[in-house]
Amino acid sequence: MYTFIYIIIIASFIILLILVLLGSGDYFTSTRELNESGRRTELKTELLPADSVLTDSMVRPSNGKRLKNDDGQLRNAQTGKMQTKPESAMLRPAGEIFLLSEPASEVYIDQQYRGKTPFQNPLELSAGNHELVLSHNYYPDFRDTITIAPGETNFIGYALDTLFGYLSCQIYPWGMVLVDGALIGETPLPHALPLLPGRHSITIENPAHPVHSDSLIITKQETTFYRMNLEKITGEF
Repeated sequence: MYTFIYIIIIASFIILLILVLLGSGDYFTSTRELNESGRRTELKTELLPADSVLTDSMVRPSNGKRLKNDDGQLRNAQTGKMQTKPESAMLRPAGEIFLLSEPASEVYIDQQYRGKTPFQNPLELSAGNHELVLSHNYYPDFRDTITIAPGETNFIGYALDTLFGYLSCQIYPWGMVLVDGALIGETPLPHALPLLPGRHSITIENPAHPVHSDSLIITKQETTFYRMNLEKITGEF
């Protein structure tokens, strides 16, 4: 009976010894991973974006992960030059504009057609100055410079009838009227002619009389009356 007990004890000792030997690999591995304080040291890594490059101070561990440089700057690993974003990727500051006009007009901004007022949605423009042209079949083209502030919505409205002066011609017996070399029509004109404020040339033609040329000043929101009796070849304002 004692012999059986001895056999069991010896077998248990042998099994314990085998288990210790089999686990010794993990044991030594864990021991190597402990630092001097007895705590496990963990290697922390950070993945970089796929389009970035390693700097001279970056380290590529054996597991293929990239460690980011402390200053966060990216440098070409071969040339050592700083890597910059392409110009196309840079965001341009922009603002918006709600544009109104009375009456409705065709809108051109920087010589590009943008539609007709009123707009249902604001127009987005880059920050800075832009050339605006309002075109209407009754009025001369009106030009203005608008300034767009970045990140802001601008509201601009125009009443065209307040932006021009007007010319009324009274020619006896009648005459063809040209303003700045452009034929306006035959008197009597159906309505006063809107003109941009400033100096303009005027020419009156009638086959029965000599051609008469003159100049006049147009004032904003005022009507200038040009009267002439071709039979007397006299004119007055």
